[in-house]
This record gives sequence, structure tokens and C-alpha cells, in this order.
Amino acid sequence: MVTRQQVSRDIALMELTPGLKQTPRRYDPRYYNLQGELGLTHQELRGIVVGLENKYRLTIPPEKIESISTVDNLIEYVVRMANQRI
Repeated sequence: MVTRQQVSRDIALMELTPGLKQTPRRYDPRYYNLQGELGLTHQELRGIVVGLENKYRLTIPPEKIESISTVDNLIEYVVRMANQRI
């Protein structure tokens, strides 16, 4: 079973956003907007999504990516989709 903690750690360890990389245990994903506070470009967000798709062997449709606004939303979606496969 995939947990929120696993997905959160995987996102935090990605080297695309220095703030996440440096503080994987202290950030609260509920408060971080992917393209606002974190300032991710569309390409960086897509890089995170591809990394998660590869790790958890799932596909996140482009229209779903557009509707995911926070780190918490992304974590919840990945957990739900990964656990449906089990």
C-alpha cells in the first residue's frame, strides 16, 4: 500500500525545487501551491509528475495535472491512484 508519507518524501527529494529538497520533513504540503508559492514552471511540474508516474507505475492525464493546484492535492491523487492498482 502506498502512503501519503511515501509520496510526500518522493516529491520532497526531487531536485527540481530547492526548498523541497532541503526540508523534506518540515514542509506542510497543504499550504504550498505548486505554481504559486513554489514557483514551479509547467515544465518543472511535468517533471515531478513524470517522476511520480514512473515510480508508481501510473498515468496522470494532462487535464488532471491542470486541476491539481497544491502539493497536497498531488499527493492525495497519487496515493489514491496507486492504491487502486493494488
